[in-house]
Amino acid sequence: MHSMSTIEVVSFVLIIIGAAFIFASFLPARKTWKRVPDELRGRWHIIVYLMYFFFVGYIFFDFILLIDLKLPVELVTGAVFFGGAIFVYIVINLAQHTITKVQETEQELKVLNESLEQRVAERTRELNSAYEFFKTVLHAIHDPITIIDVNDFTIVSANTAFLQEVGLAEDEVIGRTCYEITHHRLSPCEPPDDTCPLTHTLLTGELAAAVHVHYGKDNKKIYSEITTAPIKDENGKVIQVVHSARNITERKKAEIEILRSQQTLQAILSSMPYGVIVIGKDKKIRSANEAALTLMNYSSENELIGKVCNNSLCPAQEGKCPILDMNEKLDRSERILITKEGKRVPILKTVVPVEIGGEGVLLEAFIDITERKKAEEQIRHLAYYDSLTHLPNRTFYKELLTRALTYATRHKKTMAVLFVDLDAFKRINDTLGHDAGDELLQAVAERLLNATRKSDYVARSDDEDTSNTVSRLGGDEFIVLLNEIVHTYDATVVARRILADLSRPFLLNGNEVFVTASIGISLYPADGKNAETLLKNADIAMYHAKEQGKNNFQFYAETMNATAFERLTLENALHKALERGELVLYYQPKVDVLSRKIIGIEALIRWNHPSRGLVLPAEFISLAEETGLIVPIGEWALRNACVQNKAWQTAGLPCISISVNISRRQFDQQNLREVIMKALQDAGLAAHCLELEITESTIMQNPDKATSMLRALKAAGIKISIDDFGTGYSSLDQLRKLPLDFLKIDRSFVMNVPAKAEDAAIITAIIAMAHSLKLKVIAEGVETEEQLAFLRGLGCDEAQGYLFSRPVPADEFARLISTVSLCS
Repeated sequence: MHSMSTIEVVSFVLIIIGAAFIFASFLPARKTWKRVPDELRGRWHIIVYLMYFFFVGYIFFDFILLIDLKLPVELVTGAVFFGGAIFVYIVINLAQHTITKVQETEQELKVLNESLEQRVAERTRELNSAYEFFKTVLHAIHDPITIIDVNDFTIVSANTAFLQEVGLAEDEVIGRTCYEITHHRLSPCEPPDDTCPLTHTLLTGELAAAVHVHYGKDNKKIYSEITTAPIKDENGKVIQVVHSARNITERKKAEIEILRSQQTLQAILSSMPYGVIVIGKDKKIRSANEAALTLMNYSSENELIGKVCNNSLCPAQEGKCPILDMNEKLDRSERILITKEGKRVPILKTVVPVEIGGEGVLLEAFIDITERKKAEEQIRHLAYYDSLTHLPNRTFYKELLTRALTYATRHKKTMAVLFVDLDAFKRINDTLGHDAGDELLQAVAERLLNATRKSDYVARSDDEDTSNTVSRLGGDEFIVLLNEIVHTYDATVVARRILADLSRPFLLNGNEVFVTASIGISLYPADGKNAETLLKNADIAMYHAKEQGKNNFQFYAETMNATAFERLTLENALHKALERGELVLYYQPKVDVLSRKIIGIEALIRWNHPSRGLVLPAEFISLAEETGLIVPIGEWALRNACVQNKAWQTAGLPCISISVNISRRQFDQQNLREVIMKALQDAGLAAHCLELEITESTIMQNPDKATSMLRALKAAGIKISIDDFGTGYSSLDQLRKLPLDFLKIDRSFVMNVPAKAEDAAIITAIIAMAHSLKLKVIAEGVETEEQLAFLRGLGCDEAQGYLFSRPVPADEFARLISTVSLCS
């Protein structure tokens, strides 16, 4: 070891200082360990340890040089170089991985940015759509509406109703204040005051309303019900106000007229004779006028003077005198007047403190309201009871049901609601007249009451009225409310008793009439917990009873709601089917039984539903009948059938008649002939090329009226056919009077021949009868050669059915008719 020179000492110090700086730089590297991703943490540790290695090697190498220690420098240099190479390799590899991660991050940011731009664009479109919707709604509202800027109270937007009311164009309104536009043109414009709803909204930021008077076009005074609503920014500051004005001018005029009428009426009442007495502070009578004496049945005033008022004018209960203290205000109330004989008379009494001769007294005026009480009771009866049957009406029924529900809920009882609807009640009205129909409803009401009175198993409470109730909802609909039933079977017993009682004949105007009913039953609490739900579900169950063949009862079930909803959905879709062009006509040929040549066409309606596909008439015609849609649908079918037949003739196809079904509702129209003739005229089709098919039941509903209508149509040259013959109970005498061309045998008779002897006999009789009346016979539903041979043997004239062709669209039928014959 040699002594260190000054240079070596300085070098050693510099080495120590440099080592300290290097060591200090290691600390940030160690702190970053936890922030380095897991997949890179191992490499990062290696780099740090290599840095430690280089640090130690660097110290060691310099120390060797300073003390001149003899070691193989080549070995030390190689080791340092090898460690450096490893360090460089790891650093480059780590840098490459980092660059890859950066690129992936940039790509993710790019995708995220594109998604963000797309969302911004979608949101912009949504905002634009919302703004357009807002403008549409604003202009569709009938009340005048403006949007006002709170900075200068100028109008920034106004709807059509506002512009029409003030008689100005939009550019004449925007930028001006409401006061410039709506106030009198000769009056100076004033800023809004504290009573103005606009001011209230600006100060409180809340909705405000008031009634204002302003002037519209021609300086006419307008009363408006003003409503102001704030539009706030994101900080909750009001920036604009929505100002709406509902015109209540007519209502105000009506109120003024009512007020004037009331004042006039008051003057008239004041001038009419009424009883007046004066009562002192000691509650003794001081004086009475003649009308008071007469009403109380006293002969002279002296009999009353000095009597305490509760001996004459107080209610019987508690013996208290309902007079006022001298410092109280006017009191007007209904009381009971006790006459000299003790008779109780209802009066309307007015008591007012006055001063007579310097003394405070009570002036009591009263009138006899006995007649008014009777009238009120009558009005109440009219308001709550059906005028025909004197049963509780719909309004009172709901009140009774609500009371019963409250009782049932409190005492945990079960209730039943029976919805009773008479079957085919319209037939009674149409046949025997409305007077007979009213008489029938009264008789039905009495039988329903008797049926519920017999329900002695229904419990009754001593402290609350829970008796059974029968109500009439209107028309031929009744409600039976059964309180506190013990078992579901109890409702069944009542329903069966009702059906049995109604099945007995009714005698109306000397005629025995039979009716049936359909009953729907809902139970509390299982089928509903409020009046509306119970009534609705009982109604649904009743319609289900009708679908099951009528004259029965059905309990409500959840599945019925689904059926009712499906029916409602179908009804809503049917309302739009015409305007959307979803209805189409299919055509089925009528053929000559002997030659099998096409000699006629029947137009059959189909519904091309957008989601359900082709819907057959059986699924929607009855619904159209119930809703009245059958009338426009039938007219559409008539017009299009005429147009199509004319088009075929123009194209050179054979000239044959086309038949169209006429529904019961169409046949009831007074202008049916005009509708049919216009359809023929518009299509340019000759009347003899049209045949109308009318069901036997429709004609038999009112034979005299039907005969008159059919003669008018027959006189115009139109052919008439009775459809579904054999199902309507018509008589030979009635048929003889009808101007007919064809009888159409219902398919229900044809489908079982010749195997079923009963149907074969019926068809034989129909054909023989028709031919005797010089009518042709058409058999529908022919599907087999055996059926056709049987009909041919009986001399049937025409047939139609799947044996010849199914109903097909117009283009397919054109190809079918061009063949002229359907010979096998």
